[in-house]
Amino acid sequence: MKQDKVQFDKVHFVAADASNLPFKNASFNAAVSVRIVHHLNNPEKFISETGRILKNKGLFILEFANKRNLKNIFKFISGKLRQSPFNPEPYMIGENIQDNHPAVIIGYFKKKDLKINKIISVSNLRAGFLKRKLSLRNLLRLENISQSLFSFCKLGPSIFVKAFKNKNTDIIEKAPEKFTDILLCPECKNFEIKLKISENFQVCNFCG
Repeated sequence: MKQDKVQFDKVHFVAADASNLPFKNASFNAAVSVRIVHHLNNPEKFISETGRILKNKGLFILEFANKRNLKNIFKFISGKLRQSPFNPEPYMIGENIQDNHPAVIIGYFKKKDLKINKIISVSNLRAGFLKRKLSLRNLLRLENISQSLFSFCKLGPSIFVKAFKNKNTDIIEKAPEKFTDILLCPECKNFEIKLKISENFQVCNFCG
């Protein structure tokens, strides 16, 4: 237990709105988002916010559920899927989950000064009969092969995007002395936040 405490003593957990992040501009060296975008009504706003808080050349890794995957294409051609996987509109699963077209997500990156370095198609063998018939080692081998084939066409059910903040600036970004130095009020966007009640409770000086 003591070792775990040492490992996590500088880790901070923040509950926040993904489309309105409570952090100052250019505060982070990297951001990772996995299994989040399909729960958001406005992925563009989330990608924009993440780009805002990244430093110049900062790394952004994002995973999203791909509506234009090979399985959906076959289901559409066979008449089992009514909505076309080729149109840009999100494919809704129930009321709260949406799969996105890769061209739409990639377009958001290009609009937000985020230069894409690599795109990988994953979970290409997401089929129950393959899991029952093949060993884990063979599944991983086939997955590696399919990633090479499917990544170019972006046909997998899940897509990973690796990008970097690409904004020319001569500003020298000063490292914060403490965690609270990077906090931004999500309501009034004021940079001045002070501690109140307890060390874990942040209150904005201006809007409360």
